[in-house]
Amino acid sequence: MPWYGYALISTLTIAAVGILQKKTLEEEHSLEYATIFSTAKLILFGLVFGFATDWSLTAGEVMVSLAAGVINALAFLHVAKAMRRIELSTVMPVLSLEPALVAIMALLTLGETLTINQVIGMVLTLLGTYVLELRRHSDELHGWTAPFRRLFRDAGGRYAMWGLFFFTLGSVIDRFALQRIAVLSYMGYVFLATTSF
Repeated sequence: MPWYGYALISTLTIAAVGILQKKTLEEEHSLEYATIFSTAKLILFGLVFGFATDWSLTAGEVMVSLAAGVINALAFLHVAKAMRRIELSTVMPVLSLEPALVAIMALLTLGETLTINQVIGMVLTLLGTYVLELRRHSDELHGWTAPFRRLFRDAGGRYAMWGLFFFTLGSVIDRFALQRIAVLSYMGYVFLATTSF
């Protein structure tokens, strides 16, 4: 299958999960949803990979993994709260900014580089999100800062922005940690911390 086939399947899957989450969060409290979802991930990980996971990490590796788990839990909880309060069509464009922010944060903290094509892609992503939000709320707020003011004015928008921040931070920590820790070991401790938090 060509790469764009995988990209299309991934996009459709993400959209379907977003719709299911929104429907579930209309009836369930966001904290209960996040707890059950995290617990299910930990159980599934244990059943599939638990026997193959090396749990013997150094104290520093365990601390990094547990910190990543807490940050992932905060990200997921904030996004769940955002989905419960505002339209999915507002939350998802905000979250689509994550790859651009991760690239910038990795540049600043991990010394990674950006190509001109990546910079153009980040600008287009930001512009697309901005245009979507500007068009959606043009009747309520005016001026070029209207989409930003709208996001920060609503509790749901603030939750979405905090979720974006925590997801970005978590991704950079993932990149840092996975250069030093085996994938299954890292995932096991992350899922354990996410569920416990």
